[in-house]
Amino acid sequence: QLESLRNQINPHFVFNSLNTLISIIDEDAPTAKNYIQHLSQVYRYILQSREKELVTLEEELRFVDSYFYLLSIRFGTNIQLKKRVEATFLHYKLPSLVCQVLLEN
Repeated sequence: QLESLRNQINPHFVFNSLNTLISIIDEDAPTAKNYIQHLSQVYRYILQSREKELVTLEEELRFVDSYFYLLSIRFGTNIQLKKRVEATFLHYKLPSLVCQVLLEN
C-alpha cells in the first residue's frame, strides 16, 4: 500500500508544481528561484526515501518544511501550518512521505 501511495504522489505532485512555477516565473523571479530550490529538495527526498522503509521524524519534518513552502506559494494565505514536536520524538521512525498525506488532506 505504501509503494502504491508513493507512485501516486509523483505525477500529481509534478503536475501541480510545474503549473505553480509557470504562474510565478514571470511575476516574481526571486520567489520562482526559491520555489525551484524547494521543489528540488522535495523531489530529492521523494527519490531518496523510496530506498528506505522508515525515516526519522526529523527527516520527515525537514521534508514537510520544503513541501509546505511549495503549498504556501500555490495557496498563499489560504493555507497555514503549525508544528509543535518535542525534541524527544525526532528520532522516532515512521514510513517516509506519511506526513505529505497529512498535509494534502
